[in-house]
Amino acid sequence: MFLQVLVSQLWNAIIISMYREHLLSIDHVQRLLYHQVDGPNGTRTLRAPPFFTHNDGNNSKSNFFPVGGEAERRISFFASSLTTALPESLPVDAMPTFTVLVPHYSEKILLSLREIIREEDQNTRLTQLEYLKQLHPVEWDNFVKDTKILAEESGFDNTPTTTATEKISRKADDLPFYCIGFKTASPEFTLRTRIWASLRAQTLYRTVSGMMNYSKAIKLLYRVENPQIVQKFAGNTDRLERELERMSRRKFKFVVSMQRYSKFNKEEQENAEFLLRAYPDLQIAYLDEEPGAKGSDPRLFSTLIDGHSEFDERTGRRKPKFRIELPGNPILGDGKSDNQNHAIVFYRGEYLQLIDANQDNYLEECLKIRNILGEFEEYNMSGQSPYAQWGHKEFARSPVAIVGTREYIFSENIGVLGDIAAGKEQTFGTMTARALAWIGGKLHYGHPDFLNAIFMSTRGGVSKAQKGLHLNEDIFAGMNAFGRGGRIKHSDYYQCGKGRDLGFGTVLNFQTKIGTGMGEQLLSREYYYLGTQLPVDRFLTFYYGHPGFQVNNILIIYSIQIFLVTRESSFLLLVSETDAARSSVCWNSSQAARHLPSGSEWQRS
Repeated sequence: MFLQVLVSQLWNAIIISMYREHLLSIDHVQRLLYHQVDGPNGTRTLRAPPFFTHNDGNNSKSNFFPVGGEAERRISFFASSLTTALPESLPVDAMPTFTVLVPHYSEKILLSLREIIREEDQNTRLTQLEYLKQLHPVEWDNFVKDTKILAEESGFDNTPTTTATEKISRKADDLPFYCIGFKTASPEFTLRTRIWASLRAQTLYRTVSGMMNYSKAIKLLYRVENPQIVQKFAGNTDRLERELERMSRRKFKFVVSMQRYSKFNKEEQENAEFLLRAYPDLQIAYLDEEPGAKGSDPRLFSTLIDGHSEFDERTGRRKPKFRIELPGNPILGDGKSDNQNHAIVFYRGEYLQLIDANQDNYLEECLKIRNILGEFEEYNMSGQSPYAQWGHKEFARSPVAIVGTREYIFSENIGVLGDIAAGKEQTFGTMTARALAWIGGKLHYGHPDFLNAIFMSTRGGVSKAQKGLHLNEDIFAGMNAFGRGGRIKHSDYYQCGKGRDLGFGTVLNFQTKIGTGMGEQLLSREYYYLGTQLPVDRFLTFYYGHPGFQVNNILIIYSIQIFLVTRESSFLLLVSETDAARSSVCWNSSQAARHLPSGSEWQRS
């Protein structure tokens, strides 16, 4: 019975989360939730939804989920992932602490109302909101229904409908909801439309909203595992919520490294402040600059604030909680890795997850966080000293430094380029990574990966930052771990969302970045060490999984060029020989015709 209650609470939380994200309508929710009903003995029991029992007489999938929608994909992956072998999880009280770190430079934080309702081109007459509505019609319809209910409850739209004329008028009144998502330009309604559009674009708000699901998952698991906590604070929801918040803050930290926060314009400042108000536990690390003494360089500080920081009345900004003076300007390389490095001092816990500013996460995937952290194989460590003569056998296996996971390209439904990007990611980030991890040749690429922060920070750091050599900083993190005795694993039961820029120019730039980064890696000392010290079997794995892929591409392109050139040359030679033969035949035929007898002479002969 306890297991059934636990499963029902987790399942209901997932379904309600999808409803709040407008992936499901209220009709779908009613057919997917567990309900409490009166039992035969007068006791309250749980009734499984028709989704599990199929007792409604209709087995069609469309009866439970929108056809081909995001909710069906997420539930399908979550259900299939639970059939794999998961590491044993610890209670929430005993689980390790981890930090999510997001580097941010100039990526869009939250879409403005002007951006989503303004026509991009004078010839197309298509706004960004219209485009998103065409991509997500079911989610927009659910959003409009919720907005109309909210408007009626708020008193903005309380006119009753009786006659046919009034029904026609009501349809005209509902037109603004279906066009732009709101009828009155009050801030709460325009903000709802901005948030809906931002959660379906590649914005920092989408990343923060998704990664904050870790906090919701920890609270949910702690509440389900400890029913006595609910009984202890029965009737006092505020104290219960404070207890859940305390546990969430103990186990999970979220840091966004906003390099330019002190130089934001008014709009960017308002959007960042909105993030801090929506998620008070969010921490923002940024570079603060002070003018130095007369004639000296300015002083730079690595600064941390969060949603609980007080406002400074003099400057109008939040007072920093921590402020660390730096020896100089930390931005020396390509920017992103330096941005991570100056904020790494603010991470807390044993593990670190590096996330890009165009990613997403889901509540049902966050529920597996304890299983993912169990992949580091540190839950049952030996008590022996690794330096003692009698204890070395227990440390024969190398420690796990990085655990790689899958990426789902949520922009796959945007035309042919989206399908190609999603297929490439499925091949490169999942199937290839799985095979390379199994044979011990996977390096760190992709940013849902979890890092053993203590191992990585004491062995070269998580990001290399030398300009002109460390463009792909994540690959060098993997080579550091690989060359210093660490193992890199891959897990297929966990995934994060990932966005791709799908213009032809951005795709070309991405391929250029990959190729340039590989050229820089071939010049690095890490490649020299690995290429000269690895045994033959692991060297071939490393070579064909990383530099050999680019070298083989070059050889294939040259081979195709040589093939086409030689094919064309042979074809032209064949054509010239054929023309020469034809001209020779024609000349011989004309010469022979001259010596033939006339018609009368031929008849006489």
